[in-house]
Amino acid sequence: MVAYIWAQMGGEGMSSTFDVFRHTGGASTRLSSPGTRNVYPRTNGARFVSEQSPIGGNADGSVALVSAGPQTITLKVTQWALTPQVLAWREITSVTPGDFGNVRYEYALRGETNGNIATISTRSSAALYAVTRSGVLFGEEGKFYRFDATQGTRSLVIEAGPQGLWANDGVVVFSLGGGKIYRMQ
Repeated sequence: MVAYIWAQMGGEGMSSTFDVFRHTGGASTRLSSPGTRNVYPRTNGARFVSEQSPIGGNADGSVALVSAGPQTITLKVTQWALTPQVLAWREITSVTPGDFGNVRYEYALRGETNGNIATISTRSSAALYAVTRSGVLFGEEGKFYRFDATQGTRSLVIEAGPQGLWANDGVVVFSLGGGKIYRMQ
């Protein structure tokens, strides 16, 4: 059995450092760079991905996605999900200072499969709902979409945003309110 774990290596509170380890056969191997916050490892059986941020975190709440090596996949991520077929994430692409200390963020939703990265959406309203098999489920401008990462195609699921969405192994269950539950494959 192989397990990916993260452990506190020093400091306390927001000054803590964490590292990610691969544990198998009674031995642990460090997969992350010491001196940062490396947390929430996930694997799809073939690939390992975790979050990395500086000690104290980023002011915008984003993290970098890193893989074994460690190899940085992308910076400034706010949401992400991993399946055996696809890694999907929402990232900050630009920051514009505004009046009274306000900041305006621009986002992109991206998906990676077999080393190829596709931009799914550049709308700031785009939100990553879930990933199942090769499908990236997301919202944009109040509508519900599905992006097939292996085909590179996107399709409108319904012209409304879902509530209580759950997705696993190709099955998606959601509600639009009013007590009705919908299922799609």
